[in-house]
Amino acid sequence: MNYENAPSTALLATNCLACNRPLRDAASVEAGIGPVCRKKYGYGQIDEATRVEANVLIHEAARADTEVPRVLEIATLLESMGASKLADKVRTRFIKPSKNEGKTVTIERLPFVFAEWSRSHVWGDEVALHVWAPRNKEFNADLKATVSKYDRGVDTLNDKFNCWVVASKCRVELWRLLRRHFAGATLVAPEGKSVTIPADTRH
Repeated sequence: MNYENAPSTALLATNCLACNRPLRDAASVEAGIGPVCRKKYGYGQIDEATRVEANVLIHEAARADTEVPRVLEIATLLESMGASKLADKVRTRFIKPSKNEGKTVTIERLPFVFAEWSRSHVWGDEVALHVWAPRNKEFNADLKATVSKYDRGVDTLNDKFNCWVVASKCRVELWRLLRRHFAGATLVAPEGKSVTIPADTRH
């Protein structure tokens, strides 16, 4: 087992909390942040007593065995101590943007055979949810496997797939799938309200 993989190494702040570069001097390892980032993010502007307390938190956050939720909690504490620039940097480093950010999922509540989109007319005039979502093979496969009543909406001009048509009674299953595959995307609901789709936290 080499030094980098040794369990004791996880107890050291071997990389800067702000930029993740290796720390090369004892003072930086003790603090968990390098001299360049201390200056860049205004860490030297807080008073000495507060800095001593903050050093303990920064060192903990920079350790390899510290979980991300705890790091983000420490960022909030650092902000309350006056190190707001450093706190913001920590958040941008540890909070990754959602791959669905900027994407939009639109749902309309329409008759199943609206505009003759459906290949099948077995639903008659039943109202269904028409879902326009970005291309996502995993979502498509999960929808087919999970939702008990759905169909493929077809654009009559070119006879190509247009949207998913889902029975209103399956809206709970649909919502779970949207949370699983499109967390971070904007949902335009039938009432015209726009919300950000939250992540599915169920395991």
